[in-house]
Amino acid sequence: MAAGGTLTCNKVEKGAWVFQPIGTETSVKLRYPSIPPARIDVATPPVGKVLPPDDPISVIPVQSTGCTTAQKQPCQARWEIGPYGVGIDGSPTVFFSVRFDGPPNCSIPWQPLLAVHQAEIAAQRKGIHLALVGNPPGELTLTGTGGMASSVTPHPCGQVLSGFFRFAPGNLSPTVNLMFWEFPPVQMPIKP
Repeated sequence: MAAGGTLTCNKVEKGAWVFQPIGTETSVKLRYPSIPPARIDVATPPVGKVLPPDDPISVIPVQSTGCTTAQKQPCQARWEIGPYGVGIDGSPTVFFSVRFDGPPNCSIPWQPLLAVHQAEIAAQRKGIHLALVGNPPGELTLTGTGGMASSVTPHPCGQVLSGFFRFAPGNLSPTVNLMFWEFPPVQMPIKP
């Protein structure tokens, strides 16, 4: 069912996701928009545990920045970057979580980040991209988004929201910088 199709109401539908090997890690967190995150301890047999919906992704903390709510009130935005890695086709994928804190019952206006990125490029500015560090030099542009990054609706304050960026494949250097104009560059060591 993970490949898509028409679902039948009032019936259990099953599917499977297959991931790359995890190496020496002893546990992983499964994240998917609209369902609670889960922790899976790699044992024999594997042990799964549902995590609270606001479970933070603590990989690369990014400093907070000011924002404005849909109600024109000041708020604070905090982003965390990760996990991240390289897909089978060589395209880097970077997950993130973001939380906006503000007055009670506030919400945050939002638009799809791929559209924002394309508008930046059209204005002859650099949009969201990965800057390669070292050899080879260059950058990988944003090609797709998902979850929160593809959203087009206001979101309530005080919730951890998750999404991801997908970048064009390329010859990756061991370290890249995630460039997003609202925050300082985030250095990410990626193993090609």
